[in-house]
Amino acid sequence: MKGTRGYVYHGVLERGNLETLRELLGEGVTLSWNLGACDFSGALRERGCTFGTTWELRWRMLPDGRFAVLLLSEEPKPSLPLEAVSGTWETYEIPARLVPLHAPRFAPAFCEYPGLRSSEGTLVCRVYVRDGVTMFVSPRRFAP
Repeated sequence: MKGTRGYVYHGVLERGNLETLRELLGEGVTLSWNLGACDFSGALRERGCTFGTTWELRWRMLPDGRFAVLLLSEEPKPSLPLEAVSGTWETYEIPARLVPLHAPRFAPAFCEYPGLRSSEGTLVCRVYVRDGVTMFVSPRRFAP
């Protein structure tokens, strides 16, 4: 599948610099990778991601307290304190149906999806392909 050009960046940041980067990128939805604490509070946790309509920022805390950071973007971001990941990146959009929160054998810790204000819907994602190999699926927005 032929897509549009994508941009992927990485780096290691101090906590304050990561907070500043999240603010520079703009409004987004922050998720925890600790599913037991999936409260959508927007807090900076040891692992997590924030996604907007044209980007996703992922991070994990390193043993020294700094954060390994990955930015997936549909637009170039040369002025950020991150390095471009080598390769030819393409991206294309796919819809992903969300599990209805009231489905049998599914017991989430929340009543509705953030930004959707519903217990059902679709998560529109971007697939990132590097040199012909699919590398990431990145959420972008919720749709009814």
